[in-house]
Formats: sequence, structure tokens, C-alpha cells
Amino acid sequence: TVKAVVFRVNSPGGEVVAADKIRREIELLRKDKPVVASYGSYAASGGYLISAGCDRIIADNTTLTGSIGVFGMIPSFGKAIRKNLHVNPVQVGTGPHSGMSSGMTPLSAEEEAWYQEQIEGIYDDFVGVVAEGRSMTTEAVDSIAQGRVWSGKDALEIGLTDERGTLLDAIDCAAKLAGKELGKNYRIAVYPEKKSFKDKLKDPTGKGDDKDKPLVRVEDLLHPGLNILARMPYAGIEYQIKNIR
Repeated sequence: TVKAVVFRVNSPGGEVVAADKIRREIELLRKDKPVVASYGSYAASGGYLISAGCDRIIADNTTLTGSIGVFGMIPSFGKAIRKNLHVNPVQVGTGPHSGMSSGMTPLSAEEEAWYQEQIEGIYDDFVGVVAEGRSMTTEAVDSIAQGRVWSGKDALEIGLTDERGTLLDAIDCAAKLAGKELGKNYRIAVYPEKKSFKDKLKDPTGKGDDKDKPLVRVEDLLHPGLNILARMPYAGIEYQIKNIR
């Protein structure tokens, strides 16, 4: 039985929707058992968002964390296409803002204001998540946010982490939170489990769906019944969060 979880974070950030999905899963996990975050080299922006609600946050002195901020980029390459490729794209849409994310035309002042409003709304949500997770006011979080990056040492002083330490310290902390009766009598399971060389050949990209991979096709020819039966319980059941850096 899993008594506690150590959530190892080594991420400089990423896409906001994916980060929020992970944060939500951690929130649900905490209802059943303590979760301790252990920071590696980075736990910034989205990397901090996903772990702000953990029961304890432990970071090294040299960890780069914080970076509580949001930014977005809208490409505008229409002018370059016209100038360098001598192609003049023509857009047709249902309204004046239908093509505002196409990159063919610069944003109007109204469109830019709309995007800015969305960014600020996401930032406010980010600040709120941190404030709730760290038992701080939104004003206090905002004063140390605005995209600022902090070392693990400074993060402890301003309340973004709970203590300085290593992964082993985080494991020890999780064991203590799990209950006094546990003591030192526990085992550690690491996930995801290490793949064998054969498994890596089957799934070189780590995307999980192996039906089109060369080695699997060869095995299907050699042992068709065996492989089909082995895949059946898992067919169509796949959940991945991609592109989290």
C-alpha cells in the first residue's frame, strides 16, 4: 500500500493547460495521502505551479524556482512571406477577428488587448493557486512573482519552499508524514519503472502506442496470438500529458 508520495520536479515550465492538469492530479492525490515535492535543478513557472499545493516542498540551495508568471507568443510572418517568397496570402473569415491567430496579419489594438486580458487572467489564477498552496495572501505572492526567478536558498526565505534538502531528505519527510508507526520500515517504488532494452526498442519515442513499431510487427508475425492477447486489456486505454518541459 502506498502511504506517501515524493513528487520529483525538474522542470523550467511549459504549457499552462498541461501544467494545470498535473496540478489537479496532485490535488486529488493529496486527499488520500501526503505528497512531498522534491526539486531538482529547476522547478520554475509551470514546474512550480504543479507542486505549489504539496504538503511540503524541499529544494536544494542551487535550485532555480519561482518564475511565477505567464507569457504568450503570436507569430506574425505574413510580411516576411510577402517580402521573401513574393506570395500574397488572402484571408477569408466570418468576422474581423477570425484570422487573428493565423500569423498572416499583425494583431490589431483590440486583438492585442484581448490577448493581454487572457494572459493577465491566467496570471491571476497562477497567483491564486500559489497563495492557497503556500497559505499566503495574493498580494504577498504577487510581490515575489511577476516572473522573478529565485534560488532555493532565497525561495525558503520568502516562503516558496519549506526546507532545504535533497531527494533523500524528501523521502524521509514523506515517511514521517505517513505516520509514526511507519518508522524506517518502508520500501521505495520509483515510477515510471525503468524500461528494458527490448521495451525501449518497442517504444523509442516513449509515446506508448506500439502497434506500428517495427519490433512489435516482427513479434506479431512470429507470435500473433500471444501479442494480440497481451495488448487487448490496454487497447484504447492511454493517458498522457505531453510537452511538459
